Amino acid sequence: MYGEQLTQYVQCTEEKSWYSQPARHDWVWVKASNRREDQEPAYGALRGRLPYRLLKMFKLSAEGGPFWCAFVQTTTPVAGGIPESASSMVKVIKPMTGSGYAVISSDKIGGAAHLIPEEPDCSGIKHKGWLVSSHIDLATWNEVY
Repeated sequence: MYGEQLTQYVQCTEEKSWYSQPARHDWVWVKASNRREDQEPAYGALRGRLPYRLLKMFKLSAEGGPFWCAFVQTTTPVAGGIPESASSMVKVIKPMTGSGYAVISSDKIGGAAHLIPEEPDCSGIKHKGWLVSSHIDLATWNEVY
């Protein structure tokens, strides 16, 4: 419903285990592009947002109070953010240039994102890319998990 506030929880345990499992680094939506009125949103269907993996949260003390930052793993959309025909989902990959990591202000985080790895974790292959799930209801996800 319009105007309804939704709380989403994301986890970033840094190096610590999560309930006897490996460390948890959730995916989050980050406003990665500023759009002017005369422009189409960047990244196609992603509308100026990109999914980044939350690796660490930290606080900087500055004049005027604390300032929260996030260290993230960045992604780049394939095909300019146009959904694939087979899955109807946008594919993102690790950036081909740069380090693939960034420090951002926490106020750029817009909520939880859900990504599906192209290769299952059991394959032993490092993830080359992910599909951005547009089919999950994050309210239900947060209630169940």
